[in-house]
Amino acid sequence: MDLWTNFKQSLRSLLGKEDHLFLTWNEGECASERDTLSAIRALNQEVRNDPDGVETYLALGNLYRARGDIERAIQIRNGLIVRPGLDNNLKARIYFELGLDYKRSGLVDRAFKALEEALAFGGPEEVIRQEIAMLYADSRNFVMAAKAYGKLEHKVAEAYYLTLIAEEMFGKADFSDAQSCAKKAIRANRLSAEAWLMRIKTAALDVSGKDLQKTLRHAFLNVPPEHRFMLLEGLLNYIDDTPDNLPEAVSRDLPTWKRELAGRVTAAVPAESMDPLINYYKGLLLVRAGKSHEAGTYFEKAVIADPDFFAAHLELLGISFAHQNTSPMFNEQIDYFLKEGRNAKLFVCSSCGFTRPSLFFACPKCRSWHSALFRRKLNN
Repeated sequence: MDLWTNFKQSLRSLLGKEDHLFLTWNEGECASERDTLSAIRALNQEVRNDPDGVETYLALGNLYRARGDIERAIQIRNGLIVRPGLDNNLKARIYFELGLDYKRSGLVDRAFKALEEALAFGGPEEVIRQEIAMLYADSRNFVMAAKAYGKLEHKVAEAYYLTLIAEEMFGKADFSDAQSCAKKAIRANRLSAEAWLMRIKTAALDVSGKDLQKTLRHAFLNVPPEHRFMLLEGLLNYIDDTPDNLPEAVSRDLPTWKRELAGRVTAAVPAESMDPLINYYKGLLLVRAGKSHEAGTYFEKAVIADPDFFAAHLELLGISFAHQNTSPMFNEQIDYFLKEGRNAKLFVCSSCGFTRPSLFFACPKCRSWHSALFRRKLNN
């Protein structure tokens, strides 16, 4: 008895005895789960009727994977690959799906091996290499991810992962290497807000400010207007949450360095901007630069352009009450309200609706690039 015959016999026990194809709704069960289960049962029946149907097995394995039953999906692929007489195209498809199964189960080495086998059997190179690149990224091998996306000519992704490498170097105080890597990311994609952000971070370590002014000017010229708020959000976080491993020339007078950095960034923001979000960030940076009175003008511009911009209203409230002679109890309540309101800040993916309180350049849910939007209205 050959391996394929053994597989078909073992598959009958694997599939069980789910002969009833009509499913009723159960409390707590979502429609998509019920649809997936119904499709699995229908394909189980099809396999019993045609045990040699490779396409049916492939579809059944995909449904098991979608349902989270990875072990069954892997068993089906491993059984299929031993079937005699398969052409190379089918072998490539089986290995490709097996690679995705292993990836889903966290078996990264096996996933790489299966995807390489899919390539060897002549599977679509671009599709498979895209999966390999994502696998490198998901396993946090950013060096190989950047190389893989570079070979695919995916410049946005290449720049993103080069920037993550630069961030790791920056965190280890390898500032020179971080700067070199950031420059490499910019060469890959001159529109990359995250690459320019890292380049500005390294330029800011020169307390003379010469490199910083030029870098800021180039950043605002190259980053698309709709992505400039990402640059400003990142710089605001850099000022507020400055790492503790900065060079001595910076750390010896950190408050002064922060004020000067905020002032230089503010001066680089295009003055004629009518974008309420840019004016909002310019106001925040002016506050960090110690110019609260001037900051109020930009928060006012933001709320005039967008009357429902709650974060700008919040900052105006804070500036207003800073100059009021009110009781300590009242001040405490206002401080609480301002703190909670600022914590309500959210960034939303324009593609899938994913939300997070911190900025993202690649959506963790749908993998869209630069799809984050600042939530300006509380009811959004």
